[in-house]
Amino acid sequence: MAPPTFQRRDMKGWPGLKLCTQGLINSINQWEVLEERTLSDHNYIKANIASAMTSFSLKKYKTKYSNHRKLISKIEPLVNPLIEEIHLVKNQDELNIATIHLHTAIIQGCNMMYKIKKQELTATPTWYTQDLEIRKNRLLAFKRRSQRATAENRAEGSSIKLLSGKQFHHHNL
Repeated sequence: MAPPTFQRRDMKGWPGLKLCTQGLINSINQWEVLEERTLSDHNYIKANIASAMTSFSLKKYKTKYSNHRKLISKIEPLVNPLIEEIHLVKNQDELNIATIHLHTAIIQGCNMMYKIKKQELTATPTWYTQDLEIRKNRLLAFKRRSQRATAENRAEGSSIKLLSGKQFHHHNL
């Protein structure tokens, strides 16, 4: 048994693994309590999760410019063997393999027949609205004016700038 993760002079405690889901518990192949000193009463738990998670993204194709008949003619010879493979499926693993073969055939055909759409990497955040852009530009305009203004006008304009800046930051929170 591992050493306790919570330790005081008169108390000890072990982790409550019931907080984990069953799938996560099954994937933890090793865990240990680290002996490093911290400012907390608790010790850190290091858990190694044996998971074969992979991520992938699919390409988007420009299908607007036809080539549909060419795609069908490329995939058509592969249809009967794929249907036969699906009919011979006896368990979940064989169905997964047949589905992967079907996806691969379709993707290879699309790669040959269609151009790939360019995907935008950076999108504007959802919280950044046009109103915030207008307020930011207004604040920058006040800043430019105050830098060009004389000392007398600068004192007068700074109060407007501060009020506008407070509105911008208040709305941003």
